[in-house]
Amino acid sequence: MAHRPDNEIIANVHNTSRFFTENRQISWVLLLLVIAWGIYGYDRMPKRKDPDIPVKEAQVQCQWPGVSADRVEQLVTRKIEQKLTEVAEVRPPSPEEYSIKSLTLDGLSVVTVQVDYRVNDTKPIFNEMDLKLRGITDLPQGAGPIQFFSGFGDTAALMLTVASPRE
Repeated sequence: MAHRPDNEIIANVHNTSRFFTENRQISWVLLLLVIAWGIYGYDRMPKRKDPDIPVKEAQVQCQWPGVSADRVEQLVTRKIEQKLTEVAEVRPPSPEEYSIKSLTLDGLSVVTVQVDYRVNDTKPIFNEMDLKLRGITDLPQGAGPIQFFSGFGDTAALMLTVASPRE
């Protein structure tokens, strides 16, 4: 096998970088198209001062001061979980998609519920959950009230302006 000179090897190699080096007009046209596409995309991008962040999670808390975690689990947390599973969009077909998670401490029950990710409008679902939780009337003496929190996605914006009386 004989040694071939570099310019002979280079003459037989065809790749993308060589194509664009040899055809500069095409390179410039494609570059301008990509820049125009970027400007178009930026122009069409939604811009809001306070973006809508959909949070499909709610939390339920119930206090029962002075009671052990075992009793709170059995007499409060399980009732809350049972009521939340009655909502169709919460019933978990698999734990990866959406679920109910609870944390029971001495004197406190915290239940976190996730709504199905395919649901777009969570407001009616959260209203249904709240109504079902208000329907729990057989809590033990001293337990309650049940507090339902669903507004985690609400954002607050503060706009500061520096102004001068002169123009």
